[in-house]
Amino acid sequence: MSVPQASSRGARSPGRRRSPGRRIAVPLAGFPGSVPQACQSIQDEIDGVLADLNDLQLELKHAAPEDKPAIRKKIGEDNKQLVTLRNQLAECIGSQPTVPPPTEAYFIGSSKLTTNDDNEKARGPFFDDLAFRLNIGGDPARITIETFPALGAVFDTPFGANTGRTTVTLIGGGTGSYDAGKISLPITLHFATTIETGLGGDITDSSDLSIVLSTDPPEGSPVTPPPGPFGNVTLFGSGQFIGGFFGKKPDTGTMTVTGTIKPWVPVAVPYVITLFWNEAQDEVVSAGLVPEFFVDRAGGGGPNITSKSWVNQQSPVFGDMVELGTVVGMSVTDTEQT
Repeated sequence: MSVPQASSRGARSPGRRRSPGRRIAVPLAGFPGSVPQACQSIQDEIDGVLADLNDLQLELKHAAPEDKPAIRKKIGEDNKQLVTLRNQLAECIGSQPTVPPPTEAYFIGSSKLTTNDDNEKARGPFFDDLAFRLNIGGDPARITIETFPALGAVFDTPFGANTGRTTVTLIGGGTGSYDAGKISLPITLHFATTIETGLGGDITDSSDLSIVLSTDPPEGSPVTPPPGPFGNVTLFGSGQFIGGFFGKKPDTGTMTVTGTIKPWVPVAVPYVITLFWNEAQDEVVSAGLVPEFFVDRAGGGGPNITSKSWVNQQSPVFGDMVELGTVVGMSVTDTEQT
């Protein structure tokens, strides 16, 4: 395997793509029913391997230099066992009845935001990739947004091209109804805007937009194939801005969300600290995650990744449950391990 060339950001595995929106590790705690009873024995095995890895981590930290290779070998074996067990768990969960719908789901797609600003400022449409966690189930069936990323828009102003920037965050709502593929989901979005004047001070402004994202035609379409909860879907919502620049007239804002609701397949992040960079890369890729390396120069090491570079920090941390394709950032150094 070739060694990466000099770079302060290290190397990324070729041919892999970042998973949109999937940058934060979210543990499974708090999601009842995420593992069916028929699959619990596999989950128990996974928990046992994770506990063993945690013990090995502590053991490696205090081990004599001559004992570390054997411990690293055991860590590698445990990581491979985790891959096998996770695959078995995914197959087991997939074989279980889908009624009532599984608790955890994942939306991946895109969003489109528009305004009807009479002055033609920041009218849009503004497009963004969109991925977020969902919780679907209950009686009556409910749908709840568990995580939601910040969205962004850039627009022209009288001060120049691309001098206006708006960050959109979810600040309210997020729980609605789910009925045989039909969704009604009220949300409140906060629009924080900055306009770069170039005159020594920027203009800041904020507005809120409360809408109900719905699958009702003609703008929306229910989950396909019905009754879901997994499949293609389009949600649409419209409302009036309150406060700030957009609320003065007031303007109408619309949001269209188009994409696919998929089963949430959690992946445990492997323990890669103290592994050489190429070993760590193999472990991360085997887990279905994306490796990304950064050179740690603070400890006196060289500026490049070398064959002797080893991982001294990782994020997300060992044991966190993340979506397939999540980036695992690893800091590496070529200084001697102590």
